[in-house]
Amino acid sequence: MNRMNFGGKLAKWFLTAAAWAFCLTGTALAAGNMPEAVDGTKGVNTRENYENLFDGSTGTKWCVRGTNPYVIFKLPSSVSVTGYTLVTGNDSASCAGRNPHSWTLYGCNASQLPDPYDSRWVLLDTVTDDTVMQDVNGTDYYFALPQTSAAYNYYMLWIDEKNSGIMQLSEFSIAYEGSSFGFTGLDGSAASAASSGSGTGQLLCASCAGRGTNHCFVCQGSGVSGTELCRNCNGTGEVRCTACAGRGYIQ
Repeated sequence: MNRMNFGGKLAKWFLTAAAWAFCLTGTALAAGNMPEAVDGTKGVNTRENYENLFDGSTGTKWCVRGTNPYVIFKLPSSVSVTGYTLVTGNDSASCAGRNPHSWTLYGCNASQLPDPYDSRWVLLDTVTDDTVMQDVNGTDYYFALPQTSAAYNYYMLWIDEKNSGIMQLSEFSIAYEGSSFGFTGLDGSAASAASSGSGTGQLLCASCAGRGTNHCFVCQGSGVSGTELCRNCNGTGEVRCTACAGRGYIQ
């Protein structure tokens, strides 16, 4: 599958008003639509449950056994996702082989918590036999969706295959327009942001997931409006991201 993957030491966060607050206070914040873990596979102990995926700290983790661990999280309102970030555990270097090997991201709209086997879950992205994530401590890896998803209020990360008997992640986040989330690094401070591999260290745009473009809202990315080429995007299906002025990053 064609996707962009970005790795950055210790943390990745998006520069918005909430991220500035993170810089000043050391607290992870989200701009009004914070994901809440509502169901999942319990950790190997009570200190390493799935709730740790959303606590903003790479010093904690979700550490599980079992065949197919999963976590379901809810947002106050439905959002369209452009990508997501997985952060390795705080001891991955010394406990090698605990990164997920294959996984799937799903979305669902429901008024109540859906069962993990509910037929309403829609597949958004799948990674098989991953070789991108490495056995390094507290390191983030960004995976861009092939296309922006429809808007859902429930999302589920399902681990299809582990590398060993134990799987662990310290943080998980989704990127969507207006999202803002920060991770506290293993040294207790905000680390440098992940980049697109250019070595610039620029902050990745959360709205377009670093692409510099978003799907055209007029033709919904099809490039066609009615029976003619869409005039808003000139038939490309893509328009320049207004959040980053097409740069793919926030200056």
